[in-house]
Amino acid sequence: MNKNILSIGIIFLFIISIINPLSFGYNVKTSIVNTNGNTLYVGGSGPGNYTKIQDAIDDASNGDTVFVFSGMYNETLILNKTLKLQGENKNNTIIDGEHTNDVIQLIANNSLLSNFTIKNSGYPANTKSGLLIQSNSNIIENCVFLNHRYAIKLVNADNNLITNITIINISAIHTHSGTGIWLSYSADNNTIINNIINGSDGNGLAIYSSTGNLIINNFFINCDDIGVYLLEACNNIIKGNMFTNLEGRAIWDWLSENNTYQYNHFENIDAVAILIEFQSSFNTFFNNNIIKNCRFGLRVESYSTNIQISENIIQDIYDNGIMVEDSSSIVIENNKISNCSFPFDGINIYSSDNNYIRNNSIIDTDEGIRIVGSYNIISNNYIKNNGDGIYILDSDNIIFSNDLIDNKGYGIIVSTASGYKDNLVYHNNLINNTIQAYSQRDNQWDNGYPSGGNYWDDYNGTDNDGDGIGDTPYYIPNNVVDRYPFINMNGWEINYPPIVDVFDGPNCGQPGIQYMFKARLFDPDEDYWYASFDWGDDSYSSWLGPYNNNDSILYISHAWSKGVYNIRIKGKDIHGVESNWSEPIEIHIENIKPQVKITKPDKALYVFDRKLLPRFFRDTLIIGDINITADAVDDSGIEKVEFYVDNMLKSVDNCSPYSFKWSRDGFRFIHLHVLEVVAYDKAGNFASDRMVVRKFF
Repeated sequence: MNKNILSIGIIFLFIISIINPLSFGYNVKTSIVNTNGNTLYVGGSGPGNYTKIQDAIDDASNGDTVFVFSGMYNETLILNKTLKLQGENKNNTIIDGEHTNDVIQLIANNSLLSNFTIKNSGYPANTKSGLLIQSNSNIIENCVFLNHRYAIKLVNADNNLITNITIINISAIHTHSGTGIWLSYSADNNTIINNIINGSDGNGLAIYSSTGNLIINNFFINCDDIGVYLLEACNNIIKGNMFTNLEGRAIWDWLSENNTYQYNHFENIDAVAILIEFQSSFNTFFNNNIIKNCRFGLRVESYSTNIQISENIIQDIYDNGIMVEDSSSIVIENNKISNCSFPFDGINIYSSDNNYIRNNSIIDTDEGIRIVGSYNIISNNYIKNNGDGIYILDSDNIIFSNDLIDNKGYGIIVSTASGYKDNLVYHNNLINNTIQAYSQRDNQWDNGYPSGGNYWDDYNGTDNDGDGIGDTPYYIPNNVVDRYPFINMNGWEINYPPIVDVFDGPNCGQPGIQYMFKARLFDPDEDYWYASFDWGDDSYSSWLGPYNNNDSILYISHAWSKGVYNIRIKGKDIHGVESNWSEPIEIHIENIKPQVKITKPDKALYVFDRKLLPRFFRDTLIIGDINITADAVDDSGIEKVEFYVDNMLKSVDNCSPYSFKWSRDGFRFIHLHVLEVVAYDKAGNFASDRMVVRKFF
């Protein structure tokens, strides 16, 4: 063991041991069973003392104390009564399982285990542990665990407290990696606090399918794979822990939801400090320090959603500070990121849409922010002394209110690749960048007048009308212009109304039926906003809200009488600043039935789909298979056409020409059938046509 690192761990635990856990707002267990029972002694020289711990347990009653004097005890224990099992000294009171079983099985509730060294659990080693807890509301404290695959395993065990434990040398057995503390199968609401886990070839602590656990102020060191691993685990809190000298991932959150990671410290992590993946969602990461010799800082991937990453310090990273891949609705805000090694980025958004990157400080990286994705919003970031400030390689992103200063390459570059367009760049300060900007032509570098464009410190135009906006455009390489450059830094700092981000609804319907419209607005100032609908029939909705930029889609419905109506939406922020009405959605309300007619067959003989002797037949006779066809038209459009034979639905066709192949239903002589075709228009109206035919097999 590295003595310097162990000293750091001891100092770390000393500091956190004087902090009252209750100051975090958590309900930490502090008392157990009634201690007024008898005391039974094991070892030592007293008359009547037991030589075996299990013998004393067997003879004890609920509420008793079993006190064990220092010595070596080669046995395995089953603690099946509510007891206090205490050693004299944790370093010299040793229980050696001699590789035969779980060293201690704790199956009674409300017990105390303290002051032991517990070592050498048994075989099969992929299942056995130093301490197996299958009960509730116990306290495990001041113990040392040596040479186990699992040091402590909690299975369906709730409300236990594990504190001041040292776990050393968690080893792989064959192909099975080791785990210091393992919570599984609804091990819920346990508190793991002030422990050291030193030396695991696998995981320091793993939480599987368990919820509501507190992992606080622990020290994870020299783990070969993962410090804390969560799989299908929800509503856990990982707070105030230290991770150092880990060869894999410090935290791995997989298929888990609503976990909180706060005030953790990471150093010397060979892989990823924090990895969130495989559809994890609604997790929060804030006030963590990821510093010194870590590869990745924080990585979100594999269709994870609704992750909050805020107030973290990420510095001296070999790879990207924060990376988001194949994920959405990630909020990255108020982080301080610096010194990511070339060629890596402060924040890298790859193949990911609808994320928010705001109020971050990014200094001394290759690219401050790199975006490969659409509908991302990048705002209010301080980006200085990087290679490039912001690099956009996709479409439909919004970049506003950022400070881009002293970047060695471009301040902002929007890729010139074909198809990357419709990015909106405005209200940014670009100061002393080697090249201020570069862009494909189909991107917009201002927000129109009077909202305006960006501030460029090398703009030399005039402002004769005194509106704060230059009278001539600012020219960006590749024949792109900012039409309304600002004369002064932050010249746009006025309150702007919300912008309609989503507005959608049907284009046709029937009178008197409620139809749903959906909307979402975006406020450039990040104010809360309201929305109101103009239904086009001289009626309006009330102001709905308030909502914020992270809120989901707003749904509202309305009914109309017959006619054509233009539906609009407008917004206002909490300061009362209103937007203009949006472009309308036109809806046709009508109850006119579509026109439908069976076009084949008509009055003739059909033999295997060929029409014969039409002039000699007053009825329709069909021999063999035939393609039935129909025409259907309506001003609102045809939604679908259904084909029936003898009132039984046979086929549905959504595209003209409408048809279905009628094959024989079985061998039979000539038989009468009723063919019917029903057409539905997009307003929900329908009409039908029918005919009687004779069919022979």
